Amino acid sequence: MIGWDTNLMVVNSIYFMHCLVWIFGDLCCFKFVRQLLGKREAIMTLLYMLTSEHVNDYVLRTSANSVEGNLMFVVFYYFLNIKPYVFDKNLGMLTIAVTISFIIRSSSIVGYIPLALIVIF
Repeated sequence: MIGWDTNLMVVNSIYFMHCLVWIFGDLCCFKFVRQLLGKREAIMTLLYMLTSEHVNDYVLRTSANSVEGNLMFVVFYYFLNIKPYVFDKNLGMLTIAVTISFIIRSSSIVGYIPLALIVIF
C-alpha cells in the first residue's frame, strides 16, 4: 500500500528493530547501574559494554539472545523502581518487557499465532 515492502526494508527491518532494542537496553542498564552504584560506575559499565570484544563479536551476532538480554536490563531497572501500589507503572513496564522477551525467543510459538490468525481469517 504505502510502498514500505521494498527489498531493502524487508531485509533490514529486523536489524533496525534490533538496534532500537539494543539502545533501549543499554539506556536501562545505565540507569540501573547509576541507581545502584553511581554515575561514574554507570559510565564505566557502558564503556565496557560498547568496547567489549565479546559483546561486539558474539552477543550482537545472536540476534534473539542479545535482545532477550537487553530486555532483562529493562526488567531489572523497572524491578528496582517498583512502588507498593496496586497499578504501578513500573510493574506494568516490567510485565511488558518480560512478555516481549518471551515472544522474541526463536523457540517460542507465540510469534506464529498472529500469522495463523491471518491465514484463518
